[in-house]
Amino acid sequence: MIAVDTNLLVYGHREDSPWHDAAYKRIAELAEGRAPWAIPWPCLHEFIAVVTHPRIYTPPTPLAGAQVHDARVAAICLAHGVRESWTVDRDFGRFPTLTIRNPLVG
Repeated sequence: MIAVDTNLLVYGHREDSPWHDAAYKRIAELAEGRAPWAIPWPCLHEFIAVVTHPRIYTPPTPLAGAQVHDARVAAICLAHGVRESWTVDRDFGRFPTLTIRNPLVG
């Protein structure tokens, strides 16, 4: 099992990071590979706190209110191989790699 820490996630996410390309590539290799890997849940919280903090990044990654919770849920789902989520919440459409289905609508 490979655990991915916050700093690698931040570098892979922030295109203004000098390590962006390398981090993005390594995370993609894990996601597409066969080795088991995970993101510890505290790292997900720390990732969101870091990339949305205006004193750390200018501009910070925009995320506010209920979207923070949705981002955490989506990140946890994707980290555990979930590719489809059933919800009536339309905000999850912001995560293109997660298929969203509303089970209450035919």
